[in-house]
Formats: sequence, C-alpha cells, structure tokens
Amino acid sequence: MKIGLGFAFLAAIIAIVIAFSVPFVPWIKPEITEGAKVITFNQGRCAVETESMNVIHIDNCDDKNVGDRVTVKYRAMTSVGELVP
Repeated sequence: MKIGLGFAFLAAIIAIVIAFSVPFVPWIKPEITEGAKVITFNQGRCAVETESMNVIHIDNCDDKNVGDRVTVKYRAMTSVGELVP
C-alpha cells in the first residue's frame, strides 16, 4: 500500500514538472521569419531589429552593413536567429 501511494505521488510530481516545462522548451516554440534592419555589426556578428521590434543576434553576417535590410528566422521568445538567403 505504501509503495503504491509513493509511486502515485512520484508520478504526480513528474507530471507537474513536465506540464510546466514543456512550453519553455526551445524546439517547441514557433519559428518566425520576418524582415529586419541591421543595427550593429562587430566581427562577423550583428544585431538586427525586426519589424516586430525584437532585437535578434546573428552570426555569420560578414557581408552586411549597418542599415542593411535583411530577412531573419528565429524562434519566438529567443534572441538568436539566422539570416534567410
């Protein structure tokens, strides 16, 4: 009887932890693609401001200059993305 009750309590705790952590897993967040403008550039890494006023950090943007218009892809509620060719 005690083992069954302990197992049920453990299963309930695991279910609660999973229910609260799933929405924050990065690969479950929707992917967003939108236009942006380069606002800073430093050694191959740049920051862009998207149309929805988010600042996204991009690696490998060597051929971009401040003020250039680009298209970026990133996950909702994150600040790292990539350039869309």
